[in-house]
Amino acid sequence: MTLSELEDRLLAALQADVPPEVQAEAAQAATAALKVHRKGMAAAVYAQTHANYVARQLRERYGVPRLSLFYLEDD
Repeated sequence: MTLSELEDRLLAALQADVPPEVQAEAAQAATAALKVHRKGMAAAVYAQTHANYVARQLRERYGVPRLSLFYLEDD
């Protein structure tokens, strides 16, 4: 199993456990943040960007790190 697959599973578990109101709050934040860019994006690109934004909001809120060598942090 790759890190990407593990991260996808971790994110799916997080999203399944997050209360609906928190999910809605993250989705609203994503919609607001992407509003100015929406017209210039293809529908599929917008949907993926929106999903990525929501995932990032949830990871930050619950302290779930990215499982990628591209997102290393110095502590």
